[in-house]
Amino acid sequence: MEKALSERFGEGKWVLGNSDTSPYFNRELIAKYKTSEAEVENVAATTVRALPHIYRVYTATQLAAGQISRDSISTAVNNGFYRARNGNLIILFEPGYITGNSGSTHGSPFGYDTHVPVIFLGAGLRPGHYYQKIMVNDIAPTLAAIAGVAQPTGAVGRVLQEMWQ
Repeated sequence: MEKALSERFGEGKWVLGNSDTSPYFNRELIAKYKTSEAEVENVAATTVRALPHIYRVYTATQLAAGQISRDSISTAVNNGFYRARNGNLIILFEPGYITGNSGSTHGSPFGYDTHVPVIFLGAGLRPGHYYQKIMVNDIAPTLAAIAGVAQPTGAVGRVLQEMWQ
């Protein structure tokens, strides 16, 4: 990215830092070379897309404007995007591809990173497996209902009533 941005716009340290696979670009250089964040993001995104093992690259400008496809991956990325804190790009590696030496990232929008089994056990609950999707937000209201207490203030999920006897 640094090389491509320097060749296109002028010399400088274009990438100031990153959060995981989300780089933050130097706004002072963007102003100095009289360009826009959107243009810098597009050049960087094009450069990154040409690298091996890249699945998708989203720019902050695209995400903020809602200019993304409406599939489950893009929706997951968009739901996690917060313009005031995100970097200028969100780079997704191919499914199953992890950077670094070891471990896991839990940062991709793919099922192996987002699917978490939830287990409830107790009196009055029907034994069984439930395969429909639930949201993390559903856990607190459900636990409150099981305990017979008021839902937490600000809870926005639903009670998972399908498991009641």
